[in-house]
Amino acid sequence: MNISIDILAERLKKYHFVQYCGKSSEPILESTRLLHRYMDKFEPQYLYIGIAEDIERLNREFNMKYVTVICCGVPDTFDTIGEGCNFYYVDRNADFGMFYNDVEDVFSYYNRWELKLKNLCSTMGSLQQMLDVSDEIFPYPISLVDGAERTIAYSRDKECDDAVWQYIKEGYIRTEYLLRDNIHSKDILHQRAPKQLYTTASNRYVMLQPVIVQRHTVAFVSLMMIEAGTKVFTRGTEQLLMVLTREITSRLEADEFYGLAMGEAVEFFLADLIGKKKMEIDTILDRANFLNLDIYKKWRIFCICYENAEMAGIKRREIMETTKRRFPKCIGCFHEGNAVFFEEYTDMYEDEEDMVFQNWLKKEKLLSGISIQFFSLFEAADYYEQAKTAIRLGREIDPNKKMYDYKDYIVQHGLEQYGQKGVLQQKLHPVVLRILELYGEDHYMIKTVTMWLKCERHISAAAKLLHVHRNTMLYRIEGLIDKLGYDFSEQAERLQIMYSLEIVDYIKNVKKEKVMREHIIE
Repeated sequence: MNISIDILAERLKKYHFVQYCGKSSEPILESTRLLHRYMDKFEPQYLYIGIAEDIERLNREFNMKYVTVICCGVPDTFDTIGEGCNFYYVDRNADFGMFYNDVEDVFSYYNRWELKLKNLCSTMGSLQQMLDVSDEIFPYPISLVDGAERTIAYSRDKECDDAVWQYIKEGYIRTEYLLRDNIHSKDILHQRAPKQLYTTASNRYVMLQPVIVQRHTVAFVSLMMIEAGTKVFTRGTEQLLMVLTREITSRLEADEFYGLAMGEAVEFFLADLIGKKKMEIDTILDRANFLNLDIYKKWRIFCICYENAEMAGIKRREIMETTKRRFPKCIGCFHEGNAVFFEEYTDMYEDEEDMVFQNWLKKEKLLSGISIQFFSLFEAADYYEQAKTAIRLGREIDPNKKMYDYKDYIVQHGLEQYGQKGVLQQKLHPVVLRILELYGEDHYMIKTVTMWLKCERHISAAAKLLHVHRNTMLYRIEGLIDKLGYDFSEQAERLQIMYSLEIVDYIKNVKKEKVMREHIIE
């Protein structure tokens, strides 16, 4: 494993490394070489260790530019050390033999770690195992989470008093506590090197690095500073995290990657679609192909939210898992505080299972809106708005329900949009106006005739839905026809009357206004 002087200096603090000249250290050193007076060739990938006398002589006789050298002891003069040489020295009182062996041990230590990681990759070992063998390398808690902030793996033997670390150990960290933090995935989404950020949720630094596979970020590796305050991670720790992330990325190039990618790539993709993020058509097609999603398929959208908006964000994991158990072919994300699910649409669903799902919604104080089916993911944003509209209108019109299907509110939504431009009361059919004049807008006869027409004038079916006796229903309808002098026999006119009755229902139950106005009664 290639390691840097930073890693050596941190591992061998007792020797007090000092850099005299050269560029910032980089992890390019493969192994050590003993520097002696008979050498005649130097290579930049090795770390040369020697004593002051030999280094002074060799530097005069050979070009040691780009060579990395550690001197055990301080040379009498630095004038002969070329600026192109990466030159370090340690305490002159250090025993040379012991120092050399200690440096060799550091290389061996990290080589063994890298070998373990590579063996796990080649044998398809778990990601958790990769963190397990890294526990002793990092003195800090390590976590691997996907973009949905579900915990994939974490260092089991590390303890931390931070609340976020407790959420990580529980398997899901997207909580209201964390959402109030100042750190967001987008801050490091495209970073190829570790980035240190101060988290206000725990008042300490974390260091994160994305796992990027095939140009897509699928997970994040992070270290959590154990000590609260302003202490930051060292450069050596950054370099070690890069090594771990590289091996995890290599491991995820296997088939398992596609399953793991669902956590981040799918959720971010869906959130971008319904959030109306501007994307080129080719970009959408490329991401859909990468995720093995069929753009042109029959879909419908479920939107789940809390009855009380202040509760948004809690129990997100339970919402995701329960919905996916009920609809196993769905994929989902969180957006605007809502859980949003895309489901492959079919025409057949078991009512009994739907009742179980509705009872769960009721128990958890949740509401669900369902869009009508659509045929392209390019249209997802519009149908997400449909699902939200179904919840909003459904709460006004049918407050006792928990699942609201947009198809049941198409007319009301149309009236809402139309009503912004005109006076709805002016669009009522004369027969409906006459019914309002005879009975008043709050009379049960409005609901009676509405249900009768929806049941295509079937007396028994309407009576059942209204929970009244068939004879009662028949008496009401016959009385209505007699007073109106109109028998509802024309199909085209019945459709107009039903539409007018929908307007009445919308004005009363959604707009919360009076239907009859003075100029209409006159």
